[in-house]
Amino acid sequence: MVRDSSHPSEQQIRDGLSDFKCRCGAHMAILRASRRAAQTA
Repeated sequence: MVRDSSHPSEQQIRDGLSDFKCRCGAHMAILRASRRAAQTA
């Protein structure tokens, strides 16, 4: 995702994770980590 856009928007991150199915409830942690990765890219 970060390779496609060095600074993805919140919506682009959510769209990139839309196929990711997780029952553990980690989506918010994944979103935060994705934002941090995009900021340092």
